[in-house]
Amino acid sequence: MVTMSRMTVVAGSVMALGVAFVGSSWLLGHVAQQKYQTEFERVARLLGADSVEIGGGREGPLPFSDDGRADIRTQKSGIRGG
Repeated sequence: MVTMSRMTVVAGSVMALGVAFVGSSWLLGHVAQQKYQTEFERVARLLGADSVEIGGGREGPLPFSDDGRADIRTQKSGIRGG
């Protein structure tokens, strides 16, 4: 019978927990990004925009730059606003 040392079991458990944490963090971030995008589009359309472009400044789940400003552009009747 093969037995694993206690250190191997602990290391394997820590790795499994780490992978689970990273995976669940990614999934929650992905879901939040989709929700924010849907809500931004809904609000912009309620305000009369024909199309909405979110982000573009940096990668990440939210359309905010390092200085805290949002990068959300709307378009209405061929006029591009910002």
